[in-house]
Amino acid sequence: MLFAEEKVFDRRIALLQGGGLLMAGVLGARLVDLQIIKKNFYLKKSDNNRVRVIPIIPERGKILDRYGDILAGAVRNFRLDFLVSEVKDDAGAKMDHVEAFNKIANELKLTPQQRNDILSRIDLTKEFFPVTIKANISWDEMIKYRQDMPFFPGLLVSDNYQRYYPYKDNFTHIVGLVGNPTLDEATQDRQLKIDGLKNGKSGIEKWSDITLRGKPGTLSAEVDVHGTQVRDLGSVQSKSGRSVQSTLDSTIQNAMMAALKKNPVAAGVVLDAQTGDVLAMCSLPSFDPNIFAGGAVLPNDWQNINNNELSPLPNRVIQGAYPPGSTIKPLVALSLLHDNHDPEEKVMCKGSFKLGERSYGCWKAGGHGEMNMSDAIKYSCDVYFYTMGLRIGIEKIFRVFSDFGFGAPTGFVDKNERSGFIPSESWKMKTVNEPWYGGETVIHAVGQGYLLVTPIQLAVATAAIANGGHVLTPGIFPEKRPTRTLKYKPEHMEFIRNGMWRVVNEEHGTALGSNLQIPGFEMSGKTGTAQVRKLKEWEKQRGAAAQYGSAWALRDHGLFMAFAPYDNPRYAAAAVVEHGLGGALAAAPVIKAALVAAYQVEQKQKSAG
Repeated sequence: MLFAEEKVFDRRIALLQGGGLLMAGVLGARLVDLQIIKKNFYLKKSDNNRVRVIPIIPERGKILDRYGDILAGAVRNFRLDFLVSEVKDDAGAKMDHVEAFNKIANELKLTPQQRNDILSRIDLTKEFFPVTIKANISWDEMIKYRQDMPFFPGLLVSDNYQRYYPYKDNFTHIVGLVGNPTLDEATQDRQLKIDGLKNGKSGIEKWSDITLRGKPGTLSAEVDVHGTQVRDLGSVQSKSGRSVQSTLDSTIQNAMMAALKKNPVAAGVVLDAQTGDVLAMCSLPSFDPNIFAGGAVLPNDWQNINNNELSPLPNRVIQGAYPPGSTIKPLVALSLLHDNHDPEEKVMCKGSFKLGERSYGCWKAGGHGEMNMSDAIKYSCDVYFYTMGLRIGIEKIFRVFSDFGFGAPTGFVDKNERSGFIPSESWKMKTVNEPWYGGETVIHAVGQGYLLVTPIQLAVATAAIANGGHVLTPGIFPEKRPTRTLKYKPEHMEFIRNGMWRVVNEEHGTALGSNLQIPGFEMSGKTGTAQVRKLKEWEKQRGAAAQYGSAWALRDHGLFMAFAPYDNPRYAAAAVVEHGLGGALAAAPVIKAALVAAYQVEQKQKSAG
């Protein structure tokens, strides 16, 4: 009996030992699977669960004017962001992001409009980029919301630099703006996939983006299941972007912009007449680029810009093409001189010029009387240029206009620069299969018809007149740029320079009202008025005053080109005021304001030694 019981006991021991060995084998196999076969898989999965790598966005480099004034800087910014990809429950499963956002919106007491605006931006950015919910929060708010993050999936408390434009809308079209990268941009540039990193969208911000952007760093942190940081695991420091110095002069730019803002749509540019450096470049209407600095612009702000029928987005200095009106007359005069026409030959102006059955009126209804070439420039006599333009012909005028850079981009850095247009006989035959008519030459000689120029082309041509025939490439960065030197006789260049001096400095000159009255800093220029519609006879008789009663969009454009000082010119400028009635009335005061500012800057620099 005792023997039988011992045998049963031995079998039980054997079964237990066998079970233990089997269990040990299973555990061992699983251990091998976890520690060896699937080691890398689980290691990576574990790291993803407990380690968060946070990009450190570098401080974007400053954009400076020629004297170091900050045109675009960066400010430290604590803000609340919402990131769809972070909307997860405790187990890491995705949640409904709208529901998660509404929970945050309730906490922040956002208005229905604010909620809708932010949700619209979230839809635009998908789940790849954070969307700012509340910018510029205080230090205390930053601490509070960092503690609250576990209770609000998707909420991020960001500590970054935000772009800041101290002069708001005064430099928008030339300094540019930043924004969130598009998906296409992020695809082409891997760095732009980093959340929170902005890139330049226009102007200097775009042209110098790589220099300004800097190099992002990373901060590795251990986080708990709620996403709260529990330990710093080290960092790779970001590298700030380098600052970029421009050729702009903030004093001149602000002065020109202040004068331009008396008009709804206008553009102006000031160049260094010896180097082509852009000292000021203004375009209206404008907008505050700070609204883009946080990333996606609010829908209301974007609608205000996009739905504005006056089109704030184009830079009209390089993208606006206008009939130059009488500003072109000095170059028509140069065509005549170059073709050996006597500048003292007089043309009788009785207020109109007849060609065939058609009559072409002078801007002065009663006529100017006898005009030689210099007088015709000073008084801007249309009849003189109708007569002499027809005599010299379209092709010779075309060559001079081409020499001064019209009809082609100036070479400015922006690839969106327009060419403008100069017509010719061959162009018309090739394009519309018609010959060129004399009447077309008549109006061409006073800057009307097919001819179109941009304000920057007008400024480059003015600089060439001022500096003795050097056609400069305008630039926004201090660097040496290509220059073409024209081979016109110095006495001919001086002749038209003198004619422009008389426009501003002699009694009855068309721009006498904008005389600088600064000894040794005399401005020379030429007014222009470009018709936007065919005027009725009584409107021609009454001049600009007749258009005060017209709708704004039916009024003539006003233009002015100028250089200063007369001896040793240092500045060349051009301005266009859309529907400003006339150059003397609207555009000349703008350039006067800019050149007075330039003179004041010079005096300040001299005083500073």
